[in-house]
Amino acid sequence: NIRYLPGDVVKGQQLRKTESCPLQDGIVNWPALTVELKKARSDGWIMGEDFSTTVPLDQRLTGNIAFMKSLL
Repeated sequence: NIRYLPGDVVKGQQLRKTESCPLQDGIVNWPALTVELKKARSDGWIMGEDFSTTVPLDQRLTGNIAFMKSLL
């Protein structure tokens, strides 16, 4: 997942830059996405990559799995 951060101001316009972040903290609305997957009767795998670094890898993996299971 990513989040938007303020970037440079160019000609008076505030630009945005992106940053990797934990699944729960980004722009993807995971609860809404999983609802739509259920409506579509999708029963396949959900795969993702977490490039954030604020949490150690082992904690990210277990946390992301728990988060996704809570939505499904």
